[in-house]
Amino acid sequence: MSCARTQPTQIQFFYPRLMKNLFKTAATAAMALAALSGVAKADFVEVSTNITSDTRWTRDNVYILREIIYVLPPAKLVIEPGTIIRGVPNALLDPTPAPGDPSSAGSLVCCRGAKLIANGTADDPIVMTSIDDPRVAGGDNTIPDFIPVTANAGTALWIKAEDKLTYSVDGPNSGASNIGLGLTVIDNAFAIEGLWGGLLLLGQTPIGYDADGDASFLSYSGGGVYTGDTRFEPDGQTTVGGDVKGGNGVGFALIEGLQLSQLTLGSTFDNGVDGPSTLFRPAVYGGTNESDNSGIVRFCSVRHGGFKLADANEINGITFGGTGSNTVLEWSETINTQDDGFEFFGGYMNGRYLFTLFQGDDGFDGDQGYQGYLQNLFAINDNSGTRSGFTNNTLTGRNSGNDSDNLFEWDGAEQNDSGITPETNPTIFNFTAIGVSTETEPEASTDGIRARRSADGTWSHGIIENIVDDAVRNDNPNTIELKDTSVFAIGDAVVSSGGSATSSGITIAGSSQLRGTGHVAFQGLDPRIPDGATARILDKADPSATFAGFAPIRYQGAMRDNNMLKGWTLADAIGIVAAGNVTRPALTVSVDAGNPTISFPVDAAGLTGGDSVLYVIEKSVDGKAYTPLVAIQDGDAGDTAGAGTITYKDTSTTVGTTPAHYRVIPQ
Repeated sequence: MSCARTQPTQIQFFYPRLMKNLFKTAATAAMALAALSGVAKADFVEVSTNITSDTRWTRDNVYILREIIYVLPPAKLVIEPGTIIRGVPNALLDPTPAPGDPSSAGSLVCCRGAKLIANGTADDPIVMTSIDDPRVAGGDNTIPDFIPVTANAGTALWIKAEDKLTYSVDGPNSGASNIGLGLTVIDNAFAIEGLWGGLLLLGQTPIGYDADGDASFLSYSGGGVYTGDTRFEPDGQTTVGGDVKGGNGVGFALIEGLQLSQLTLGSTFDNGVDGPSTLFRPAVYGGTNESDNSGIVRFCSVRHGGFKLADANEINGITFGGTGSNTVLEWSETINTQDDGFEFFGGYMNGRYLFTLFQGDDGFDGDQGYQGYLQNLFAINDNSGTRSGFTNNTLTGRNSGNDSDNLFEWDGAEQNDSGITPETNPTIFNFTAIGVSTETEPEASTDGIRARRSADGTWSHGIIENIVDDAVRNDNPNTIELKDTSVFAIGDAVVSSGGSATSSGITIAGSSQLRGTGHVAFQGLDPRIPDGATARILDKADPSATFAGFAPIRYQGAMRDNNMLKGWTLADAIGIVAAGNVTRPALTVSVDAGNPTISFPVDAAGLTGGDSVLYVIEKSVDGKAYTPLVAIQDGDAGDTAGAGTITYKDTSTTVGTTPAHYRVIPQ
């Protein structure tokens, strides 16, 4: 972060590295990776016990999760930018733990009443990945040579051999390669999935869940008030509509991918129903606080996760259970996870700038009364085929037939259609959903958006392309809306509805609205909008009129001129993201008549129609959560500078004693 001081107020500005102009050739990228691999060997810290007090993980260590690690209330875990966290696969422990055993695949779970501060930057993202992923800063030097991993009565030893790891164990895993549990090709990052668990944040918001089996259904009236049934935490398993993941609770549920357990805390925790107690169920979520705060997840890259407990019960890339609106979620990537990329089980959390690629199931999934606002979402499905431009042309797809399903899938409360509230009702602006043009595996890229089980929702300012079946499929008795969206290469209907679905401002495009959708070709993925495309025209409704936390950007899609995947994601590191990007602006912060003023040169690189890049200027009062102020191009109202420069005066802020933080994000 850079800062400029004007007395007596400190004014700070921040902008992600992905705005930087990165024109790297494949050879240059390879040289950079080699240089990173030459740094001093990292220190390894094996994490094998739950976190019960405030803890900081530092970037000079690599943290090894050999089992499910819980951050327990009231602890706060701070992860420094640039830190690498690696999960140990369940299958590599000897003997292999039973599903749900505390020593099963490494995962990080932030529980109700605890906080996770994973506040990475574009220069130094936080990476959560498999034990053997070399595509990180430091490369192979961040992969452990020798780490004792104890599971039950057995011990496995990590020993480095040539360019990959072998496992010195007695048992079924003896001598196995580290890459893909038996693969020998290190180049094919697409073949690595489900090698550890993932990241889970659990909160205390109202959720739509009632699984006690009686005739009374839970109803949420707002303001933390429930009626209709008595809330209680699950104390056993049950089956609700074929779903055994949630337990038998009412207003509380068991998160997908974990098993029900109970432990004793060092201090009391009050779930709002039973009063203070030291007994605590770490995998349970739910409560009454819509504005609950589970911390910050920013510039996190979560890779190769999704350990599978059982059929239809996998850990996702990043999972949220009942997380509240004061939780900060933005600028995060999930890639090659075995289940969903991002899944929201209830909650009122909002998020922006989220990217999911090549997930094994859905890109974005929500249910159990999720009520949040999401903006700038990008999802692309898996594909099979051969790669070009890499050292070997192996299949891009996974070893299994676990191809992606829907780009967006949203379900209602449990039990289905019963009238339980809160009901699922997301509001999503500025999204890009890319499927595949042909269905090569069952359910691959079935629908762009699928709503089921009484889920409402609004999707607006979108681009949906290369979908085998429907752009939008509504299986509901409820209502969903699709607005101001361009669709291209759709196999069946634009909107298929078994319930009530409305659409307006839909454009059936005659050609792709994206510069490049290929992820088979080297540097073939470019989700920016080409000059002249109708999706880039700023004539759509203002999203901030719907929700004050939305940036007022009126184009369609997740990004317009700035390739937001560039420079910090695994997608870029493995070479699928197109070369070139907009130039990183050099900001000047000053004071004009008592108001902060932000100036920077504009960028028209790569555009032929005379448009300059669109920028969003945002402000924060605490350096944590940012609120958009304006979306602005050169010469727009609010720009007081001449051509080639934007100068914006924040008249809502007067220089005083309170710091103001600013950031500028090219769109």
